[in-house]
Amino acid sequence: MWNTFKYTALYLMRDRDLLVWSLAFPIILSTLFSFMFAGLDDTVYATELGLVVVQDEVWESDEAVVLREVVDAVSEPGTAADEVGSLVVPQYVESEEAAQRALAETDAIAYLTVGAQGSPHLHMKLDPADNALTAQQTVVKTVLDGAQRTKGAVTDAVESRVRSDVEQAVTSGAFSPAAFDPSTLPASVKDYEQGTSISSDDVEDASALLLSMGIDVEALVDQALEVADSTFTERVSVTHNAPTESTRYYYALLGMATMFAATIGLVAMSRACPNTSEVGARRVLGAVPRAQVLAATFAVSWVLAFVCLLVAFAYIRLVLGVDFGGQDAACVGAIAASAFTACALGVFVGALPGIPEMAKNGVMTCVTCLSALFAGLYGQACMSLADEIAAAAPWTAYVNPARLISQAFYALYYYDSYQPFLMSVGALVAMAAVLLVAAALISRRQQHEHL
Repeated sequence: MWNTFKYTALYLMRDRDLLVWSLAFPIILSTLFSFMFAGLDDTVYATELGLVVVQDEVWESDEAVVLREVVDAVSEPGTAADEVGSLVVPQYVESEEAAQRALAETDAIAYLTVGAQGSPHLHMKLDPADNALTAQQTVVKTVLDGAQRTKGAVTDAVESRVRSDVEQAVTSGAFSPAAFDPSTLPASVKDYEQGTSISSDDVEDASALLLSMGIDVEALVDQALEVADSTFTERVSVTHNAPTESTRYYYALLGMATMFAATIGLVAMSRACPNTSEVGARRVLGAVPRAQVLAATFAVSWVLAFVCLLVAFAYIRLVLGVDFGGQDAACVGAIAASAFTACALGVFVGALPGIPEMAKNGVMTCVTCLSALFAGLYGQACMSLADEIAAAAPWTAYVNPARLISQAFYALYYYDSYQPFLMSVGALVAMAAVLLVAAALISRRQQHEHL
């Protein structure tokens, strides 16, 4: 069996086509990606974006206080992705006409006006050919709209808490107007137990009672919001690592490279079959049991595929500097499982009887390109299509090996739990087991009239 492993490895390593597609292809394509995606992430998370602000009466009104705070906040140093510069550089003008002139004459990306209810209206500079401008405008609009929604949610939550605490304290008789200190809100006012208590029997409507005592609940809410802004909010990331636009393409590239590595298993299996290869015809007449030949053939194809993919991963990780979330050891395990599944697929296609080796290579190429398409390798449109299909029919991700491979790396980068990663790897191993069983059944007890 060792001799079978040894000489199978020798003739596979001498096949230049296999080395080109399994080793050189991912290195060359990843190098091209590094040039294509250079500065992509920096473009999305741009800094020092020019923003013209119309500083009219509506801007100075109470309804626009949230928007003024947001613009001031994102104008502070350190608010950009590089944690050094500011996200926007505002330029204030007195009218919308002046804002339009400033937008045309400067490098500002948009000008901002305020609606009657304090809602932001962002008027974009139009340049369809400039993708970077569109991305920058999207970032600013998302920040403004998100802050408005977040502020509204916080306001509703704090107002509900303040009203509930005050009314409950009044109705329970644990509230003393004389000892009441609104600066302690939004802590519960149940702590105010000194002074004259108000019997709950005399209270029919807590809100009316508060109003009759001259207690301004709205003022309490405003003070509670100020406390909430500094005490109850914390900036966190919803993913294990900061999202980047380019990493997904490298993950999809590794999925496609793994599928091309399946050609190693295909060629090894084809040349072990007596009806498709002269080498296979001589092997079937030898003294080595058929099961040992097939086991050694699969083992050597898996080892070679793993080594080729490991070299490609090392190049992408160390030379190109692509971030894998600090999970390099787990990535090696993902590569081993991916190579195992790819070789199982190659062995299955190689075991198909009555098909020449060149035709099997064509079948494998079609499967590889199609699976890479639905893994999102061919650009943003394909990436969006792959996401939409996965959302509409999640089962499709579990029958597409390229998608599973890219999702395994994706899970390591974004999730703080290993469960999604183990699910992807488990699906790869299960797929490999099914393919190997099918290949064994096809190869079992084959008979030939002549060799």
